[in-house]
Amino acid sequence: MAKPRNNGKRWTEKEDNKIKTLAKKGADTDKIAKELGRTTDAVEQEAYRKNITLNPKDKRNIH
Repeated sequence: MAKPRNNGKRWTEKEDNKIKTLAKKGADTDKIAKELGRTTDAVEQEAYRKNITLNPKDKRNIH
């Protein structure tokens, strides 16, 4: 499996803003990761560090 294009690179302010914007629009972690060229784990970790709330991958499982 190929590594994402931004694997190992530092996060930029532009990428952090993109996470915020996409999360507010309801995008799940997989979509955000694909758009940023990062893994879902990396997106989740960066969102946690920046206190950004992400949407669950499957909203149907939330009660």
